[in-house]
Amino acid sequence: MKFLPLVWAMLWHSKLRTWLTFLSIVVAFLLFGLLQSVTGAFKAGVRLAADDQLMVTYKQGLTKLLPLAYRGRIERIDGITLAEPNMWVGGWYGDPKNQIQNIAVAVDTFPGFDDRVLIPADQLAAFRATRMGAIAGRDLALKNGWKIGDRIPINAQPKKDGSTVWDFQLVGIMDLDDKRFGQHIPAMGMYVRFDYYDELSPWPGHVVWFAVRIKDPKQASAISKAIDREFANSEFETRTQTMAAFQAGFLKQFGDVGLIMSSILGAVFFTLLLVAGNTMMQAYRERVPELAVLKTLGFTDRRVALLVLAESLLLCGSAAAIGMLLAAGAIPPIRDAMAQFLAGLTLENLTIAAGAALALALGMLAALVPAWRSARLSVIAALAVK
Repeated sequence: MKFLPLVWAMLWHSKLRTWLTFLSIVVAFLLFGLLQSVTGAFKAGVRLAADDQLMVTYKQGLTKLLPLAYRGRIERIDGITLAEPNMWVGGWYGDPKNQIQNIAVAVDTFPGFDDRVLIPADQLAAFRATRMGAIAGRDLALKNGWKIGDRIPINAQPKKDGSTVWDFQLVGIMDLDDKRFGQHIPAMGMYVRFDYYDELSPWPGHVVWFAVRIKDPKQASAISKAIDREFANSEFETRTQTMAAFQAGFLKQFGDVGLIMSSILGAVFFTLLLVAGNTMMQAYRERVPELAVLKTLGFTDRRVALLVLAESLLLCGSAAAIGMLLAAGAIPPIRDAMAQFLAGLTLENLTIAAGAALALALGMLAALVPAWRSARLSVIAALAVK
């Protein structure tokens, strides 16, 4: 630590160059923190999916609806606890930008499909007794200022009469069991009664998917095949997969998110390595006489090289820390603005650790050549430079 003032003075030998490099590193690590967090949020659904849940959709994807009558046939298959018909309602509240993750569910089974959903018993009873009833996630209700008993008009797909406004009454507030998920997941979903939706829908008697719960997760593959065999060669053939596989397939519609993000970051950091390396090399050339003077004062070759390395690490480390702090500050407003898609957006400890390792590697690689040259520097030759 006693050499820190010396390293600091060396770092700011050329203020403009140092500032430009510093800001470049800050921006790079800001992007790193944000993009890695977004990738993690997209994959959270896959990672957190329960292993006893299956999704039954039309064989070719979500392009065609399935008959509601399939429910009874699915529930008769051995190993299945329940099959819940689900319909995507979606829509927006107040402002078209305020999209709502709104799903119609069977009132007789909800929320039996996933026991990580927590709803007070009296509110669940009210949901089952109220035809227009709706249950909203706590975070969604807080965002929109909803409270129990409020009438909630949602603009969504047209009803059979052509109207696009669906009226619901908020009868319950739900939470997600953080302990079961292993992390905090904002509750941003909204659930309404399938029977109410089906009465007004232009597609009565049909569902987008069936959410199936099974007794033994080890039998997921066999049960999936049994469901698909049940409807083979019919007009509405099915495709059954685990919830994790369904989530992964949905993400693939947007492309390989991880590969896209990694490619972007790879290009950014390769360019940044060239910039930082060039900065340290220019700083070395300008300070050759100064480094030679340090050697004449008794600094060993190793110590001089370590000073150059420390300069690079200080530059990259401090800039990386600020970039990650900016990313941490930017994530909450981004999550609030895109809560329907990035509810799990957070700067995870793994991302912070990866950022620290990346900053360390960047600092060491940028200083590799200058440090090596500093160690081999000849005092006589260096002092002869004018």
